[in-house]
Order: sequence, then C-alpha cells, then structure tokens
Amino acid sequence: MRALHRPLWFFAIGCALTAALAVDIDAAHAQQTEAQYAAYASPDSDAMPVTTESDAAKRHYWAAVWEMDNVYFLRAGEHAMLALEADPDFGLARALHGFAMPGLQQQERLDEIDAGIAAIAKNGTTLEMLVALAFKEQVSGNAAGARDLFAAAKKMAPEDAHLAFRWAQAKGAADGPQEALLALQTVTAKFPESAPAYNNLAYGQYLAGNQQAGLTSVRKYAELNDGHPNPHDSFAELLQWAGRLDAAATHYEAAAEIDAEFDQAYLGLAEIAQLTDKPDEARRQITTAIEYAPSDQARINYTRALGNAYLLDGDWRAAMEQFGKAAAEAEAAGLNGIATVAYRQMALTDAMGDGSAFESHLAKADEIQGSTNAASHAFAGLAYGLSGNLHKARAEAAQLEETAQGGLVQVSHALNAMLDLESGDAEGAMAQLSEADPTNPIVRAMLAETYSEMGQTVEAQEFKSQVINDRTFNFFNPLYPVAYHRVEDL
Repeated sequence: MRALHRPLWFFAIGCALTAALAVDIDAAHAQQTEAQYAAYASPDSDAMPVTTESDAAKRHYWAAVWEMDNVYFLRAGEHAMLALEADPDFGLARALHGFAMPGLQQQERLDEIDAGIAAIAKNGTTLEMLVALAFKEQVSGNAAGARDLFAAAKKMAPEDAHLAFRWAQAKGAADGPQEALLALQTVTAKFPESAPAYNNLAYGQYLAGNQQAGLTSVRKYAELNDGHPNPHDSFAELLQWAGRLDAAATHYEAAAEIDAEFDQAYLGLAEIAQLTDKPDEARRQITTAIEYAPSDQARINYTRALGNAYLLDGDWRAAMEQFGKAAAEAEAAGLNGIATVAYRQMALTDAMGDGSAFESHLAKADEIQGSTNAASHAFAGLAYGLSGNLHKARAEAAQLEETAQGGLVQVSHALNAMLDLESGDAEGAMAQLSEADPTNPIVRAMLAETYSEMGQTVEAQEFKSQVINDRTFNFFNPLYPVAYHRVEDL
C-alpha cells in the first residue's frame, strides 16, 4: 500500500464479480476473495445495513468497500459504478464512487458525494448519512471532521469492522501517527480477522521504528488476504525497506500475477531494479505502470517518474523529454499541481546541466501555481544555487526561511547549507544541517558534501551511501535525483 507514505505531503470479486471485471485471478484466489467480500457483506457480520433492494447493488457495494479498504481504488470505483448500474438511487454507493474513483478532480468528487448525500436524504439512513458526510470531509481536507463523523458511525454500528477501520484511519489523519497506531491496535484486537487494519498498522509500526512488529503485521495482512494484490505489495515494500530485496521482488511479482492491472506492483519492481543497478529494467517496469495507470493523474505522474529514472541514469536529454511531456499533458488535462512539479523538475535538471533555460521553466511553474508560496521559493532557490547564481539563490532562500512549513523546512536548511558551502563556510553549513532531519535525502546529500569539505571522509562516505542506497526512495520525489547527483562523485 503506497498511498500511506507517498507522497510525503502525503496515502490501494465473488466469482461473478471477477468475471464482470475480467480480473485474471485463479480459482483459489477468487474463492478467497469472494469469502472476504462475504465477510464484509453478510448479515451475520454485523455490517451496517445499506439502502437498496438490489442484491447485485449490495454485492458490488461491499466489493467496492473491500477494495477501497485494501487501497485498490480503481477496483473500488469500478464496483461502485456497477452498484449504481444495478440501482441508480443507491446514495451511499454514489458517495463512495465520488470518494474512491481515480481520475476525478476534487470538485467532481464533491459533486458526486453531494449527489449521494441528496439520495440518502430521500431514502437512506442516519448511519449512511454519517458515512457519506465523512467521505465529504475527507475530500475537503477536514480530517478532524471526518474523524468525528466516523466515530459517530462506529458508535451506531460497534460491530462493523469496516467502520472501525475507517475511524482509525481518520483518527490518524487528524491526530497523528501515534494516535493512529493506538486506534489500529484497538481495531485489530476487536476484529482480529479484519485484514485491512493490519496493513495500516504494519506501516505505522515500521515507520515508528519497530521494524519487526511492522513485518509481523504485514505478514498477518498477507495471510488473511492472500488473494489480493495489495497485501503482497505492502509486504514487498516493507521487505524492501528492510533490505531484503529478493524477497521483496517475489512479493511484487505475486501482486502483478494476481492482478496484472495492479500498477503499483510495477513501480515496486522498478525500485528493486534501481536498487540493484538495473536502470533499463527500472524504466521498463515504469513503462508498464504507465500502461496500466488507472487515471490521467497516475499516468502523468508515472511519466514524471520515468523522467527521474532517466535522470538517475545520467540521461539528461531523455529526462527532460519525459518531464516536458508530463508538464504538457498535465496542463492540457487541467492538472495544475502535476504540471507545476514537472516544470520545476525541468528547472532543476537544466540548472544541474548548462543552466540555459531553468528560469523559463520556473516562470512557467509560477504562472500556473503562483510565485509567492514556499514551494516556489524552494525550487527557485535550489535552481539558482545549482546554477551558481548565489545572489538570487540567497534571496529565494531568505523568502523560503520565512514561509517554509513541513517538509520544506528541511529543504530550507539544505539550501542554506549549500549556499554556505559555495561561500566556503563549512561550519555555517553544518550549523544549518544540525537542525535538519538527517533522513531527508537532500539533507543527507548536503551532510555528505559538508563532511567531505571538512575532510571527514568516513562520515562523508556514510551519508553518500545513505543517499545512493536509500531503500525507501521513490521515483516521484523531485529532489531525490538532485541529492543523488550531488553525492555521486564524492
């Protein structure tokens, strides 16, 4: 499950359902998946009742819920659509479709959820209304509101494992990772056979520093839900982070074998290829992910990832072609955020090269997204710094220092350290970096450079290794290639 940690501005079928979606799952996997859906939907499961007279709509709704909880949003959205085909007045299915279907813009999501809410108001229940409203608050970015609505829904149906899981997720988004861990532990204790909660629990435990507990939980997730691709993808990712790359590759391959359209498996295989020095294979796997991308957003972001793969391999021209393609396609589709990042990546790539056009790329990004936000100052400062224009870089760095929040605080420290080094002030650079997060790739790169400048070769090589061999890297991070190329020649 990659949705939990990427990006950091951070998170995914009965036999008749399998046939309807033409999913190539063998008979044993299909039978197990049918059983999982039945566990969610059965009257004996204490699942919340839903308002529809159509048995087909109910089956597809609970299939959609199961796929959503297992972070496979394409399948969730497809099943929600099939539920609506069976019963166009099924309000909760419409709200879930708006929440889960890949490719919708935010306003489209809100409009679809509102249509579902209106249908629930006519013939639904209070419990259904609470869930639909919680979806709306999540889409609107109101984590606390979603938490409180799911808490109220959970109170009305205390034996519903799905509602308990959604509450734990919402609580984590509102109250932070520690509260998420506590909530998920509560859910798995009460519903020990409910697979999806172990997925989130595993990531939470691993990222909190308890790697063994994380691997134990993700193994439990895979055991409970072996017929779904996401448990194998999650297991693979945590094995990858732990350095067990062969085992990780086996599970990524298993995810793709279960469902060939599960695009995230190919991205995982691309990461394994990159980490094992097989750049051609990494690009091939990303190209396959592009083929199976569930939405324009995903496809264009994978195109950006392909640009990063070329850049890591030193093919600057091919990288610029992919970034340019991503920027143009994102602009045409009205995906301004993706277009902005793509133009900024073009700026950084050009600044690391001959520096002839990076200012035009920065200007294009600012034209789309604005020039007064912290991200604009961060990318402009880095681009000017990489090109050697220290005067303009310092002006941008000063603006960034005043406005940076979240992950951009680390970029601010790294940028100031870069500028101090360029001015011959290694001590000033180290003072900046002492306040930064040493797990951030651009901070690690500057630590490697600073230690090298100070003559501390062992420390410099250690931080270089942490950048080059970072098993948690991802191809979407626009700053990772900058970090990589800053240290490769140290």
